[in-house]
Amino acid sequence: MRLDEDLFLHSQQSPVSQSQTNLTLEFESKSLLSENWRLLFEPRLHLSSVPRLVDTSIDGDFRDTYLEHKNKDVHIQVGSFVKQWEGTDGVNPMDIATMKSYRDPLNSESLGSWGISFSGDNGSMINWEAFYVPDQTTSRLPGDNSPWLPRKTSLPLESENEQLLIPQNPTYDVQAHDKINDALKNNFGARLQMHLENWDFSLAGFEGAAQIPILQPIINGTLIQTSPKTIVQMNNPIQIRPVEYRRRTVAGSATATQDSWVFRLAARHDQPLGDDPLLPSWSDQIVGGIEKTITLFDQSVIFSLLYSHELQSTSAEQGVIANPDPYQRALLLGMRWPVRDDLILFAGVLKDTRNNSFLTRWNLHKKLSDHWALEGNVDWNQGSPDTLFGIWEDQSRASLSTVLQF
Repeated sequence: MRLDEDLFLHSQQSPVSQSQTNLTLEFESKSLLSENWRLLFEPRLHLSSVPRLVDTSIDGDFRDTYLEHKNKDVHIQVGSFVKQWEGTDGVNPMDIATMKSYRDPLNSESLGSWGISFSGDNGSMINWEAFYVPDQTTSRLPGDNSPWLPRKTSLPLESENEQLLIPQNPTYDVQAHDKINDALKNNFGARLQMHLENWDFSLAGFEGAAQIPILQPIINGTLIQTSPKTIVQMNNPIQIRPVEYRRRTVAGSATATQDSWVFRLAARHDQPLGDDPLLPSWSDQIVGGIEKTITLFDQSVIFSLLYSHELQSTSAEQGVIANPDPYQRALLLGMRWPVRDDLILFAGVLKDTRNNSFLTRWNLHKKLSDHWALEGNVDWNQGSPDTLFGIWEDQSRASLSTVLQF
C-alpha cells in the first residue's frame, strides 16, 4: 500500500485542488502449480481524493497476471503482461510495446495487455520473445479535473494557422476514446537480444496502438479572427476527444560496460499507419547515455548523463493538441546516492535545450523497517508558456509518501 499526499507550490484554479491524496494498492502472488506451470497474480488499483482525475471510472489494471508454462525450449504466458523492454534510463526508445497510464504525466506507468506471449532462452547468448494482443488496453489520460490539462491562455496546437483561447476558469470534458484503422485490434511485437561479455544488443518491432493517442479538441466557441490566423474563443466545457491510432515501430539498443562505466545507445522509428488527416507524421528518436559509478563513504554512487534527439516530418499541420516535445533536444542528468543502507537520495534534471524549459526532481527514500518506508519528492517545472514544462509550471509540487509492504 502506498499513500501519497501532493501539495502544489502555486495557486490552482478550480476545479483543481491545491492538494490531493492518492492511495495505491498492489498485490503480488506467485503459485507453483507443478514443475512446468506457475500462476502469477498482480492487480493494481489507484484511489484518489479528487474525482475524475483520470479518464476512466476504474483506475486499475492487472499488470503481470498470467498462467505460464516453461519447458526446455519455450516459455508461454497467457493472460495480462507488461512488455517494457530495457534501453536507456529516463528516456527509453526501446519502450515501444506497452500501453501507458498518463494520469500523472511526470510519472507514467505501464499497463498490462491481455494476450499470449512466447519466449526462448536456452542458456546461449541469444534470446527472443514475441507476443500477440487481440484487443489492446487503451491508454489512460488525465481526466476532467486533472491539474495537467491547460488552465490558462490557449490550447497548444501543432497548427500555426489556428489558435484556441481558453475561457476563464476552464472546465474540461475528456470524452470516450475513438479509434481509427482498428488501432486496438491484433497488436503484435517481438524482440531479439544478444549478450556478449561486455556488450548487449537488442532489436525490437511492434505494430499496434500508439502509446499516446491524438487529442482532438471539439471546436465549440466564438470565432474572433479568420486571417492570418483562425482564432476561436472556446466555451466551457472544453471537449477533448482522444483518438487511438495504429503505428508501426522498430527500435534497437546497444549497451557496453567497461569497469565502472556504462555506455548506452538506443533509437526508434515510428510510422503511423493509414491516411486519416488526423494522423501525425513519422518520427525518429535517438538517445545516448553514459553512467559512472564511484565509491563515496563506502557507498556506490551512480551518475548518469543522457542526450535525446528527435526528428519529425513537418509535412502535415493538424489542429491537434500537441505541445512542443521536450525530448526533441533534451539533456538529462541524474545522481543516485545511497547515503546509508536505509536512505537513498536521487537528484535529476531534464533540460529542454531547444525550447529552454526544464524539470528538476529531488527524491529521498527512507526505509523505516522491513515493512515501512517514507519517501519525499519535489518536482519543479519552468519554461515559457508555449512549452510543455511552461504549461505545467503551476504544477510544481512537493509530495510525501508512506509505503507499507507486508
